[in-house]
Amino acid sequence: MEGGLEDKKIKKILLVLALAKSPAPLDYISLHTGIEEPYEILERMEEGGLVRRSPPMRWSCSMVPMYEITPATQKELPHMLS
Repeated sequence: MEGGLEDKKIKKILLVLALAKSPAPLDYISLHTGIEEPYEILERMEEGGLVRRSPPMRWSCSMVPMYEITPATQKELPHMLS
C-alpha cells in the first residue's frame, strides 16, 4: 500500500514540475501537490534520475533547493503519467 501511495505522490510531483516554467522550490511543490514534506520523495526521485536539483540562483538569498525534471524524464513523462 505504501508503494502505491508513493507512486501517486511521484506522479503529482512530476506533473507540477512539468507545468512549472522554471525549477521549482520545495514550497511551490508542496503548495501545488498537497504534499506537506516533499523533500524525502524528491531525494529518492533525484537518486532515481527522475529529477535534478538545479544550482541556486545568484539573486536568491534563501539558497532553497530548486528541482526540475531531467530531460530523459521529460521525454518519458506522457507514459509515466498514464
